[in-house]
Amino acid sequence: MENKNHSLIFMLLLGLSLMWMMYTSSENEAYFQQQAEAKKMREDSLARVADSIAKTELPTYTADEVMSDSAKNVELQKLYGAFAASANGANETVSLENDLVKIDFSTVGGFVEKATLKKYNLYGSTEPVVLNKSELSRFNVELESASAKNISTEEMCFAVTAKNDTSVTLSLRAAQGGSLDFIYTLPKDEYMMSFKMKADGIGNQLKSASEVTINWEQEIEQKEKGRTFENRYVQLYYKELDGGVDYLSEVDDDEEKVEEPVKWIGFKDQFFSSIFINGKNNKFTSTNLKSSVSKTKNKEVPMKQFKAEMKLPFDANKGATADFYLYFGPNDYDILYDYDEKLNDDVLLNRIVAIGGGILRWVNQLITIPLFNFFSSFLSNYGLIILLVTLVIKMLIFPFTRSSYLSMAKMRVLKPQIDEINARIPEDKGMERQQEVMQLYSRAGVNPMGGCLPMLLQMPFLVAMYYFFPSVIDLRGESFLWAEDLSSYDDVIKFGTEIPLLGDHLSLFCLLMTITNVAYMYFNSKMQDTGATQQMPMMKVMMYVMPLMFFFMFNDYGSGLTYYYFVSLLITIIINFVVKATVDEKKLLEKIKENQKKPQNQSSWMARMQEMQRQQKEMMEAQKKKNQQNQK
Repeated sequence: MENKNHSLIFMLLLGLSLMWMMYTSSENEAYFQQQAEAKKMREDSLARVADSIAKTELPTYTADEVMSDSAKNVELQKLYGAFAASANGANETVSLENDLVKIDFSTVGGFVEKATLKKYNLYGSTEPVVLNKSELSRFNVELESASAKNISTEEMCFAVTAKNDTSVTLSLRAAQGGSLDFIYTLPKDEYMMSFKMKADGIGNQLKSASEVTINWEQEIEQKEKGRTFENRYVQLYYKELDGGVDYLSEVDDDEEKVEEPVKWIGFKDQFFSSIFINGKNNKFTSTNLKSSVSKTKNKEVPMKQFKAEMKLPFDANKGATADFYLYFGPNDYDILYDYDEKLNDDVLLNRIVAIGGGILRWVNQLITIPLFNFFSSFLSNYGLIILLVTLVIKMLIFPFTRSSYLSMAKMRVLKPQIDEINARIPEDKGMERQQEVMQLYSRAGVNPMGGCLPMLLQMPFLVAMYYFFPSVIDLRGESFLWAEDLSSYDDVIKFGTEIPLLGDHLSLFCLLMTITNVAYMYFNSKMQDTGATQQMPMMKVMMYVMPLMFFFMFNDYGSGLTYYYFVSLLITIIINFVVKATVDEKKLLEKIKENQKKPQNQSSWMARMQEMQRQQKEMMEAQKKKNQQNQK
């Protein structure tokens, strides 16, 4: 680590990490489909009932026979058997609601027509966020009928057989009083409702079967300001019953056949999700999942289409029931974590909130989220909350920052002695030079890794924020200074056209972050110069190239994230000046000289380094002798 600029190493490592994350979440902008095709997909669900009737191949009637209902009923009876009476009927809407959400159900299909979130609006609009819109979604349960045609619930008309303030029962009636019941219960102050599917007296109308097929599809439309940024966080998630949470690609078309039992499936947008959850007594035995990506930037076209085909054990001959939960709500970590507790099951719904994995998730779960919750309990200005969170995190890592600076200061005051070693020992004896330098460090009590390791320990905090800010719904719609929405970019300058690498706008917080980053690199190189930039000019160039790369990367990111990095870098610069003012390098050098006079107990790390150097020197000498013998 002789004469290394540790701040540069830190920034390079951080840059590589962020570039990798940007690469895995970048969007392929090529066109995948035309707008007409996307519209056709939305219209399919509306046309299903009409298509089904068209396919019944009813006979051609004369003018006098057109009004013959009995003839139509005969044909419907042949197709649908005991469910023929439910094959025709007008669509009606019935609703359940509380203070958080209003759920509308359609009698045609018996499922959710739309879920309106009362506390959230679309960006730049007074219209509320609506999930699972009927024109953008499809839900169907297919039963093996004893008649010619299997029963698809999306084609059938359900009757409202029970209704109160918190519950509604929709029944697909069969002859002689049997029915397939969909029972929904929405508690007060909850985004999650229970959904029970119950077979009552219809076993003799169905073929002997042990399972049903459930199809659920949804297209995700743009809800936020920046389509490209939002699209990075639109994904299909699922959890295996005895495994972890997994997901399909957010960048490319993807599909997965999951043979293991599946606990839940979630259609996730950046800040909102629709989740279909199995109860304790049932599970999906086989699940086919598919995600299709739309490459157009037209905000009228949905960003992605998700499809899930699920096989569920359900023996209607034995009066089976299946219990589910449906969640239509925000991707709020605290809300979803509470549901993990309420369901008293290993559901891990909070994993749908993308706050990182491994140590990054621990940082956010144990430090960042509690800090945000604490400050937001008595403050409403999220710009101020971010500032306070940044200050607390800087206080936590301050010992590492000071340790790093002291280590660099020790190496800097030793630079004249290192220069003397380099002048005394020729360049062709590099191994001997290195041994002398290591011995110098050992006598002075300096760990050459002391400046690098503390900086590496700070990296989890910086990278964890990269995941946290785009996923924290609390910032959505919150303004600060000139930023009207901290969850999206602050486009203070709009170009009106697309500029390569930059986009159609300029984010001021991103610009301030870049300027501060350049200033940080400059002052750090002056304050902690150990001669590396003079010996390696390319490193000096890279010091300023990296901040510029970050500028183009983060210009379309949420202003909350770029504001955090701007404030964090600014505070770091101030801390470095304060630490520098409190460290007397003359006294530090005197202390090092006193240490050099004392007998030294060699550290195990230094001993290992010297042993490695000794072995390397022996190998080089042996190779040199071998080459000389071969020449003879």
